Order: sequence, then structure tokens, then C-alpha cells
Amino acid sequence: MKFSLTCLFLSFAFSMFAQDNPIKGRVVGQQMENVPYARITNTRTHQEVETDTGGFYYINASTGDTLTYKSIGYTQEKREVNDITKHLNVLLINKTVNDLGAVWTRRQWRKAERSVEKYYKQLERQADQSGKWKY
Repeated sequence: MKFSLTCLFLSFAFSMFAQDNPIKGRVVGQQMENVPYARITNTRTHQEVETDTGGFYYINASTGDTLTYKSIGYTQEKREVNDITKHLNVLLINKTVNDLGAVWTRRQWRKAERSVEKYYKQLERQADQSGKWKY
């Protein structure tokens, strides 16, 4: 009897943690412009939503879920939901490195990728400082 009650309690406790909660956030581009109609997908539940004209979105997710952000002209971004109580804001840029048919060494390719990542981090700081994430 105690064992079955313990199992029942544990299954209830785990189901409480697995419940989806509404997450909200904002999607902006590299010029700090709103990205309207960007598609956000929860890869676990396959729920899809789009941002409004202000770049805002709401989607149901649980801690540990992965959200995929897509919009035409931008490189796809993925974010893991770590804290369901915080906004999940995303900056979309075009991260593709155009080599125009040139032959690149692995070292040159990694350097170009690091340069793009450094630029991305600068843009994230700029968005924070300009108050772009304020609601």
C-alpha cells in the first residue's frame, strides 16, 4: 500500500514538472528592427506560433524544451528553455559566411565563424543596452 501511494505521489510530482507554461519573448534583427511573422516551433510538442508585427510571441513550453526560430533572410536559431519565468528574447541575423566559390582552409573557416559569433554577441549587448527587450 505504501509503495503504491509513493508511486502515485511521484508520478503526480513528475507530471507537475512536465506541464507546459506560456513563455513570451521578442525577436529582433541585426538592425534592432522587429522581426514580424518569424516562426517559433517547440521541437518537443511541435507547436508553432508566429511573432506579431512588434516581434512579440507567446508559446507553451517546459523547462528543457528547445525552441526553433526561423524567418526568411535570417539564419535559424535554437534556444533551450532554462527558466520558464523569464522572457526568451532572440536576435536573428544572417550568419552564413559567403565564400563566393573560394577554397577556404579549415582555419580560415573557423576564423570567419568566430568573427560572426563575436558580431552576434555585440548585437546582443547593443539590444540589451538600447532597451529593445523591454515590454
